[in-house]
Amino acid sequence: MALKLDGMTLLEATERNGALRRLVRVAHVSGITSSDWDILTQALNEAGIPQFGDVLSTVAEDKGGQDMVLVERNPKILSKTHAEIHLVYENFADIEENLDNPVAIRILANMRVNLNQKSTNLDGDGNQVTVSYTYASIPGHDDGLVTQGVEFSYYEPQRTMFVRGIKQTGAPWLIANNCIGKTNIKWFALEEPGMWLCMACDWKLAHRNTSSGREIEYYMNFEFQFNPDGWDPSVTFIDEVTGKPPPNLIKGTGYKTVTKYKRADFEDQIGAKFQGG
Repeated sequence: MALKLDGMTLLEATERNGALRRLVRVAHVSGITSSDWDILTQALNEAGIPQFGDVLSTVAEDKGGQDMVLVERNPKILSKTHAEIHLVYENFADIEENLDNPVAIRILANMRVNLNQKSTNLDGDGNQVTVSYTYASIPGHDDGLVTQGVEFSYYEPQRTMFVRGIKQTGAPWLIANNCIGKTNIKWFALEEPGMWLCMACDWKLAHRNTSSGREIEYYMNFEFQFNPDGWDPSVTFIDEVTGKPPPNLIKGTGYKTVTKYKRADFEDQIGAKFQGG
């Protein structure tokens, strides 16, 4: 008896919040010639058995249907020559966003806001902050007003955006290298250039080539942090005697912003547009 797929039947389904979330099909395989646990692997290797990552379209897209993705295969021995395989499909939107073909026009990212401590010598309008004192008649000081610059610490809310999804690529490290440590070169997630910094990226294999013809895909996670002051560092002249910035520093000479971070088009590198905020 030759190994063959005798057919597939629907076993059960799960609906949650009005949408089909999980589907289980049973494939029946006969003609197995192996023994012991080899029966299970031979059944899984039958040519007609769907592979991990294969897509099952359940409802017409114009009716709001979502593709179901094969995420689990559970073979069971019925006899020395027969086995059944439970094929578990899950709603693609419940697994990960498709970075190559998102359901919506823009991918909805997860957001978090933290208070971060920063230091500066400038007020909210970019003007240098100074303090002054009028000395009395003290040796070593002329009577009159003495002004000096200051530096102070403050807390500022900073947003962190998390983007995750499945990306079709054979080299996720190249995408990561083109994003990590760079700021946005153009408007990104509702903010102007230089405001978002790619802080981290990690990935793991989703699946290799399958019978459906899909290429290698990875689960990829990106982390971006927003800085309303921009990410390029600022430097200020410090008086060696007082240890403070002297007053009336001129922008561009006494204090300036240093262009440090390279910039990248994150949406072009990742291949998707994001809805931040």
